[in-house]
Amino acid sequence: MGGEEVKLIMEVRVDIDPEMEDEFNEWYNNVHVPGIVNCPGFISGRRYRSVRGEPSYMALYEIESVDALKSDEFNEESGWYQFESHIKNFSWNLYTQLSEYVKE
Repeated sequence: MGGEEVKLIMEVRVDIDPEMEDEFNEWYNNVHVPGIVNCPGFISGRRYRSVRGEPSYMALYEIESVDALKSDEFNEESGWYQFESHIKNFSWNLYTQLSEYVKE
């Protein structure tokens, strides 16, 4: 990691009630992730769907520091809004990078 500043990865995992899945994915992909990534201290965001097991969905956000989670903008953008009562198996965590290997 050669002197570069260590970034953090924020992982968010969640399931959604099946009857809300299409609407939830539309909102998450086109409103929520872009809104979160535009907050100060956020670098990128990606979503994934599980190929097996639960929860079904995971989002990974690269952030500059824990301070990114303390901004007014993040507090306004975070949350499940109209989907709150349909969310299941929600968890999140922060990770710091220990090592990196890039194929040449």
